[in-house]
Amino acid sequence: MSKIINLKGKFFPVVGRALRWHFRHYLLRKDSPLMATLLLTNRCNLKCKMCNLWKDPKKNTLAPKVFKQAIDDLSLLGCAYVSFGGGEPMVVKDLFSYLSYAAARIPFVNMVTNGQQLDSRAVRELAKTKMDMVSISIDGLRETHDEIRGIPGSFEKAIGAIENLKRYAPGIGITVNTVISPWNVDELLELSDLIEDLGVLHKFQPIFHHPVFEGQVIQDADWQMTAPKIERLREIVRVLRRRKSVANSAYFLSSISTHFTSENRGRLFKERCKSVHFYCEVREDGRLFVCTEGMGWKGGFNLFDHTLKEVYYSLDYRKTAKRLRDCKRCQKVLPICYMEPRIAFPVTSFIKYTVIPSLFS
Repeated sequence: MSKIINLKGKFFPVVGRALRWHFRHYLLRKDSPLMATLLLTNRCNLKCKMCNLWKDPKKNTLAPKVFKQAIDDLSLLGCAYVSFGGGEPMVVKDLFSYLSYAAARIPFVNMVTNGQQLDSRAVRELAKTKMDMVSISIDGLRETHDEIRGIPGSFEKAIGAIENLKRYAPGIGITVNTVISPWNVDELLELSDLIEDLGVLHKFQPIFHHPVFEGQVIQDADWQMTAPKIERLREIVRVLRRRKSVANSAYFLSSISTHFTSENRGRLFKERCKSVHFYCEVREDGRLFVCTEGMGWKGGFNLFDHTLKEVYYSLDYRKTAKRLRDCKRCQKVLPICYMEPRIAFPVTSFIKYTVIPSLFS
């Protein structure tokens, strides 16, 4: 997580808000959203094998009014990091104005994209937003990536997006996201070599089930990791842990192979979840979640009739956050967007799961 959030030029605003969170949480016993994810839309221009979001029959895009109100309140409450996802954010009309609005109010702004629309023109516009990081999804070498992502030529466009960002938006950091699955295990190291040669960061996430929407059936027979593939993955992880281009924490990497054998039960995985105290999510239909995975992607709190601040400190939201402290969903899905922040934050977790292990590695 510390590799992903480059504090160059952002040290004081990011660290200052983190210190403020510690003061409010430990001394005033009051939570605040230091980190947030906004899913801008569930529309997408790819058809990924491991994702159900693009299959959702109910298409939504976050309303501009809700977006601006959410960003205003997040800034007011001390949010230091916001990540925009989807669906595919680049299909959202006026996306660049959204990003500019957020970057003027939140110290660190990230966007997760498949890179299909990041041509030279789009990247030049992206550079004007003053955002900080773009995370591009690449799940294998050419044939594997295109097969997983469901559209021929998607690999070339993703690589082209990286090259365009380096050329036309050098001030924006670049990270490549790779979902580890049975379909790409055998070429992970070769992919890592490629990403390292491109001079950008690389992070990994094991495959897990997305929510099932109306009329959908889970078909996951070929999702299963065989014992030989898991053993091969263990060997790969040992190599990845030594690579400077890999942005995952050592603790997260070491949990990947044991995730596929359902062995993630100890240490951090048995602790109460701390992310409920510093993280929240806004979905594309204008609902606020403590955690979409923990809440099963159901329910949520309406942001059309109330502000984010009002909802965040409402009795119902606080009750949900308290209940989810005992959630163990991360044992089953190991989502990077929840686990890496839990490994790096708050400072007690950072010392326990990052600093101390590094002293004995």
